[in-house]
Amino acid sequence: MDPGTILGIVALLDRVYHLIRVWVGAVRNAPNEIRMLQIETSSLREIFSTIGENENWDQGRDAMIALCEKHLKELQEQILPLPKHSTLDRFQIAEAWRLKWPGKRAKAQEILRDIQTLRQNVMLQLSRSMR
Repeated sequence: MDPGTILGIVALLDRVYHLIRVWVGAVRNAPNEIRMLQIETSSLREIFSTIGENENWDQGRDAMIALCEKHLKELQEQILPLPKHSTLDRFQIAEAWRLKWPGKRAKAQEILRDIQTLRQNVMLQLSRSMR
């Protein structure tokens, strides 16, 4: 992964999307916030994949990429960490996660709002650069 680049952010989005998909698969009734994060990361991944290294999109691009990296790493580390050496089965992962979720819900909601705002800002910047 190349940090700070479109390619790097697409790779990070892909990794986080996969991680969320694993959690949603393990936790049958995954909270709405997690499902919404799955949708938002998928949307951002498609947006960044489509634009590639668009030369017309200079203003704010680096700042948005850095912000996106920050939110995704925070999400990856704090909300959705998988066990390092996963000897746990799907049921054990789900139960361990359910016990920790109440303390993480507010942070997940905050990250979700930040990612939604970021997606909207990326779309706005792209529409401006195409004029």
